[in-house]
Amino acid sequence: MSKTYSKSEVNFIVGIASTLGLRQFSLILAMPLLAIYGNSLQNSSSALVGFAIGIYGLLQAILQVPYGVLSDKVGRKPIILFGILQLSVGLLLASIANNIYVLILARAIQGSGAIMAVAYSWIGDVIPESKRNQAMSIVGISFGIAGTAGFIGATLLNKVLTVSQIFLICAIFTFITGLYITIFVKENKVKNIVKKEKLKAEMITKDMIKLMCGGFFVYFSMVSVFIIVPQIVDKLVGISEMWKFFIPGTILGIIAMRISAKLADKGYEKNIVKLSFFVIVISIICLFTENIYIIAIGLILYFIGYMCLVSLFPATITKFSPKNAKGAVTGAFNTVQFIGSFLGGSLTGILWGINKNITVFALLTLCIIVMLIVNTVQNYSPEYKEE
Repeated sequence: MSKTYSKSEVNFIVGIASTLGLRQFSLILAMPLLAIYGNSLQNSSSALVGFAIGIYGLLQAILQVPYGVLSDKVGRKPIILFGILQLSVGLLLASIANNIYVLILARAIQGSGAIMAVAYSWIGDVIPESKRNQAMSIVGISFGIAGTAGFIGATLLNKVLTVSQIFLICAIFTFITGLYITIFVKENKVKNIVKKEKLKAEMITKDMIKLMCGGFFVYFSMVSVFIIVPQIVDKLVGISEMWKFFIPGTILGIIAMRISAKLADKGYEKNIVKLSFFVIVISIICLFTENIYIIAIGLILYFIGYMCLVSLFPATITKFSPKNAKGAVTGAFNTVQFIGSFLGGSLTGILWGINKNITVFALLTLCIIVMLIVNTVQNYSPEYKEE
């Protein structure tokens, strides 16, 4: 990376990737145990536990744009630090929750730390367009590693720690990320003010809407697959074997992401998107079976397609926005993504209660529809050239 980026760019990318990766690890570490923890609390019910899980994505969706717009005016770093503080407080509150309503409040506070759009905008501010896809892929790699480590770690730590103690550890990790940003990541002070009319015009371009459909599906499918696959694996070989699927999937996904990022920087974004969606279609078809080896192949293929798209779409969105409106534009994009996350969990849960194959068929249908929409994007080059 040092041959491609300047020293300051390397320090910035490593800082942001490490911070967001550790933040993601803190979230994922508690996630597999959240339903079990919620059911153990006073006044709990299935509906309230579901609401506690879903309210995080809902608050993220609501606050992405306001935080993005605010960061355009006051700077990226203060907003990111405030969001990290909110997440830390929410995790700490979850660790001492004694009833389901306190857990719901804790999850709402966690979700209100909506900093993803701001972080992506900061990358867009610092990293030149020609190198941005690779920078985004590095952040994506940190997410993939953090997600896998968190999922495996949750299973292992729960053998020696209570869920409350795990939440406390997550709060400490998150607070450390805030300290790291405060001390080591610098921000050039730039006044970023954008007229509402100009921002609105940005948001209604046809290609922007199509890319947002892609972002919606990426997060919808992620949550959906993480509901479907663990239950199939648990039925066939036991949930304790899940790590054997996640590790190879993550490794191959990271390799594919790095290759696709380099190709995207050379102008092959459209081809990568088409191929990634095709791979995801095949991966979903694999989920119709109950053969554990085909399920494993399907999950690995999904990781490859998902990790290519999860870095490419945010990088592309930053190219479609003027420099002084990146926070607002990526905020809207992340809002759509988290709506996808919220609906992916809610609808998959409902359909799973009816029939497994109906659930998989619905996901496959949505994937094909979004693939057809995104494939009509005319131009992946920026409409606003940066100076």
